[in-house]
Amino acid sequence: MSAPARELLRFSKPRDAHQLASFVQLRVLNPERVQWRRGLQAAQRYRAEHDDLRVPYGFRTPGDWSPAGFPLGVWIADCRRHYKGGSLDGDRIVQLEKLGMLWSLFDARFDEGLAVAAAWAAESGVGLAAPVDADLDGYPVGRWLKNQRAAARRAKAPLSPERRAALAEIDPGWCPEWSIDWHQRHVNAGRALPARSRHPR
Repeated sequence: MSAPARELLRFSKPRDAHQLASFVQLRVLNPERVQWRRGLQAAQRYRAEHDDLRVPYGFRTPGDWSPAGFPLGVWIADCRRHYKGGSLDGDRIVQLEKLGMLWSLFDARFDEGLAVAAAWAAESGVGLAAPVDADLDGYPVGRWLKNQRAAARRAKAPLSPERRAALAEIDPGWCPEWSIDWHQRHVNAGRALPARSRHPR
């Protein structure tokens, strides 16, 4: 218990009735509101320091933060769970969205990969036929595209139509039936041909 709270609960001294009522309301009748305020405060600090709310599940606020030792990763995960279940209060949704809350990390990671893939396609000039080891500014775009093609070919939990459309908008042939290695070999072989051979009359 904090020093001000201990002082407030020392009944041998006169107390402010309003302060005592607020303490009882927050700590006894509605402690969840205090937890919310502490979580929001920790989330604001995390956002200021990391520019996002992609908080690892096991993250606790450092000792020099206020509140210190707060299980922010668990708190964020609980917020997402309540949001998905429709039990998160509308005002709280607004507060978190102002901080840039990611309600689905799965969706956020796809959007991030899609943006990098579009940049790679524009830079490479070969659409989304990236080799598996392709990298753009430290992002493994080749591996990400390989995973999207694998998901598109899966019968169980396949790639959604919206995601297929987003990738096809960048490159209609983003997921060929043949392997990307085969595709690259033939594209490179075609490029190596003299112009007359590539465009016979």
